[in-house]
Amino acid sequence: ALVVRDTIEEHPPSMGFSALVDPQSGAVLEGDFGKSAVKSYAKKIQAHDHALFEHFKKAQVRFTKIYTHDHAYAALRRFFGAL
Repeated sequence: ALVVRDTIEEHPPSMGFSALVDPQSGAVLEGDFGKSAVKSYAKKIQAHDHALFEHFKKAQVRFTKIYTHDHAYAALRRFFGAL
């Protein structure tokens, strides 16, 4: 399994009250993206990843996480080279 993630997904910036627009659907999400909300979100992402990785381990599924700024070729070579 490959988890592809941008670092901003795990550590979003604190923006206060903001409106986010989905570029595909045009849907607007308004909300408080202040320091405490961002911190709470980051904790939820961390807990989700922990549960997901534990599930992979229990099911004996090999996995790795690749960030969008990583050199994908090198990361995939390391992952598949360990077979």
